[in-house]
Amino acid sequence: MTIRLATTADLSALCDFYLQICLQQQNDEYSPRWKWGDYPSKEYLSAKLDDAQVIINVINEKIAAAGVLSIGEDPNYRVVPWQHHFLDSEVAILHLFAVGKAYRGQGIAQQTLQGIFNQARQNGQRVIHIDVVEHNLPAEKAYLKAGFKFNNEQILDYDDLGPTPAKLFEYLL
Repeated sequence: MTIRLATTADLSALCDFYLQICLQQQNDEYSPRWKWGDYPSKEYLSAKLDDAQVIINVINEKIAAAGVLSIGEDPNYRVVPWQHHFLDSEVAILHLFAVGKAYRGQGIAQQTLQGIFNQARQNGQRVIHIDVVEHNLPAEKAYLKAGFKFNNEQILDYDDLGPTPAKLFEYLL
């Protein structure tokens, strides 16, 4: 197992990983309802490799888990009454965190989240914010287990889903 920053050389494997995640979500009872080609897309992932940090957990040369770490508060979160306040440069947002189906239930989520926390610390961030769409209980449980604290519930206006109830969490680094 290797947790590392993805590079442009990983784009094809990263696209395959998220395509499989999106296809699997059609069969999952709980999911964030991502749609490949809309969110995420090859263009989105390519841009994030350039302007954010994509962290991947590689096992036997396959991506087992991944997440996108961006720096600065998400525009949707600016109205959220966070319990802790930091400069924009001290805030990281975790997007698109997912674990491949074959790797679920093996502690991969927790190991990958620890790698993401370490990367955010190295960047100088002091907090990570994340949202979980309503009824995505497995994600909610994984984040709480990793040490995220529930902040509040709010309607967020997602580009791909429109206004959607979500729970917001923060992790102090």
